[in-house]
Amino acid sequence: MKTLYGKKKMTISNNKDNPATRLYKILSLAKKEDIKQPTSDVWRSVLGRLTGYSTEVEYLQGLVYLHELTAEVKNSMKHIPLLKKSSGEIYNKLFRRIEEVILSCESHEPWNKYESILSSEVMMNLKFIAEKLSMSNYKIADNVHLESLSDISKEVDDLVVKIIASTLDENLKNIILDQLHAIRKSISLYKIKGVEGLNDALVHIYGQLVANHNLFQKEKNKDVVRDFGKAFFKFANIVNAVYRFGEIGYDAGKFIAGLIGNDIPPD
Repeated sequence: MKTLYGKKKMTISNNKDNPATRLYKILSLAKKEDIKQPTSDVWRSVLGRLTGYSTEVEYLQGLVYLHELTAEVKNSMKHIPLLKKSSGEIYNKLFRRIEEVILSCESHEPWNKYESILSSEVMMNLKFIAEKLSMSNYKIADNVHLESLSDISKEVDDLVVKIIASTLDENLKNIILDQLHAIRKSISLYKIKGVEGLNDALVHIYGQLVANHNLFQKEKNKDVVRDFGKAFFKFANIVNAVYRFGEIGYDAGKFIAGLIGNDIPPD
């Protein structure tokens, strides 16, 4: 297979997030698996480590997101400047091979049959795409520190327990639990969907807060509502610090804090 990068040494920035970088890291993780394993077990292992999934439904959802990521990388080609038309066939072969590997997720054949498809040329071409995307304006964001996401995730888990045990209005309780689930899910899928997935959750929660303003106002003085407001504000700050496309921003964040009874944003 021909290459796109010539003899140039490829590097991927650990500080930038883009679809090709995430796909490259996922496939690199899969290549490290035991080649004697059934292929389906390899993908369960990889997606389990990436998302922390615990059910078959969550595993299948992870596969869907992986397919979507592959399609997104393929679509991103038009955003890489100065591409030669002669590179078209190289791209086509590259994605045919990657798609064949991704589609192997339910195969019981040994992983070496598919791992060998991810040759050094395939991986280096994908790495080239990741590097070029990081130099373009296509959905580029700074990476989020995993420790920050882990802290928020733990806070969300603790808050879920408090909300369930609370005396909140049942409608408001269900709304908050739905929003906490959106945060937790976006964090678990971060290594596949990236910062954009976090921002999607942020926008979803923002819409729910506005739509249910009255319910929040009635219960705004309860500790669990204020705790939710603080957790959401921390999450919003993490996303807004790195996401550059349609971010909610600090002023809107203060408005959201007001909606849920937090007049002073948390530190």
